Amino acid sequence: MGLALLAGAAMGMLVAGDAPLSHAPLVSALFGTALRDYPFAAAGVGTMVGLGASACLVWHDRVWQWCTPFAVALLFLSVHFLGFSAGPLNPSIFAILLVIGVWLMEFLGRDAALPHSAFRTLVILFFVCALLSTLGTHPSEVLYGLASFLPKVLIAIVIAELLNDRNKVSFAVSAMLWSSGLLAVIALAQIGAYVLFQTVYSISELDYRFVATPFGPLLRASGFSRTANQFVLPIGVACVTSAYLAFALTGWKRRVSFMVLALLTAGAVALSFVRGMWIAMLVGLLLLPFIAKPRLAPLWTGLVLALTLIAVTSGFAGWVIESIISLAGSSVTERFDLNIAGLRAMLDSSFGTGISNFGRTSPTFERYPVHNAVIQVGSELGLPGFVVFIALLVWIAWRLLRAMLAATDVDARARVGALLAGYVVLMIAIQMEPEGYSLFLLIYLGLAEAAARTITKT
Repeated sequence: MGLALLAGAAMGMLVAGDAPLSHAPLVSALFGTALRDYPFAAAGVGTMVGLGASACLVWHDRVWQWCTPFAVALLFLSVHFLGFSAGPLNPSIFAILLVIGVWLMEFLGRDAALPHSAFRTLVILFFVCALLSTLGTHPSEVLYGLASFLPKVLIAIVIAELLNDRNKVSFAVSAMLWSSGLLAVIALAQIGAYVLFQTVYSISELDYRFVATPFGPLLRASGFSRTANQFVLPIGVACVTSAYLAFALTGWKRRVSFMVLALLTAGAVALSFVRGMWIAMLVGLLLLPFIAKPRLAPLWTGLVLALTLIAVTSGFAGWVIESIISLAGSSVTERFDLNIAGLRAMLDSSFGTGISNFGRTSPTFERYPVHNAVIQVGSELGLPGFVVFIALLVWIAWRLLRAMLAATDVDARARVGALLAGYVVLMIAIQMEPEGYSLFLLIYLGLAEAAARTITKT
């Protein structure tokens, strides 16, 4: 431990002192002038490297125990940093490689082979359909889409296999929720800085950074994503999932913490001005009591109908609809045209236009993909991909429902019920966005499958 720490500290001191090390040809070739321009930062990094190496050497057993939760937490956090990318590379790629590496080390230590899994079969078939969609298409048109889809397929399978007990699933759910809560707070801070100081802290694309409101232009909540639509998918799912846990769990501390999380994520979704997620969350919240307490369904139905009647007669419902339409502008018509073109592409070609290659037949000037995940997959992977994708989505819904009914433990039932509530929101949201190959979608499918397995044992 001492040697590693001394090596890190010595490297930091040399760099901080602008020693000849920072001028060495090899160091200059690797780091440019960074070590000379930022010596104290480099010293800190060097020292932390030494400390990290020491910790891994001395506490290697404990590090291995924490390897899985660390990798899973990093994976869910990386979903929110997709705006930091250089071509196909982004933080999620490194997180995916880390998770796969952890699973491989764990798998190689087992004596038994992997049991048969219908989920794994469906995910592999999904990728096979993507491969078939490239037939008759120039590689340059589909290679990027296929290459970016492969790690997402792998992580869906690996997550389902890696989270093989209830403690791991519970940690993964917490990591998903609290990483979303963290980014929701960051997004709200970005909005606050803009409103109070007219300062823009955002890396989203300029064309989608602001929205026109009755009070003037407003920065959209987007966190560290390229667009508000990309940012809001995990945030909206986390909102309804947290609300369910606040409703279903026992203990006032846990209920309060999840309710706070639900309110923070709801605020971020509201200020993202993504109308599709507004609708998905509203439906999810209305259906939440039916999932949590199905025996009280008649009471919930009566309450929902009464609230709907009040909203319609008071004019509130009409005002909300008009406000959403005025914000949407021409996007409703554009989405309709994209969906029609996507259906035509699915019917005209056996294997579709090729993965992520709908742009060449898109009716929009910007060459947008179909803004409906199911039709998007059908248009690009053809009818086989359409059928497999729907089968995969239905399979997960059935698995979650079956696990929820089979759970005898209160916390396990609450967890899988929360995942089911979040899944409802996710399914509604992706019907209005091109999220057929979304990283978050594939991770969530793997998490849901893992949660169901820990309860049903199959």
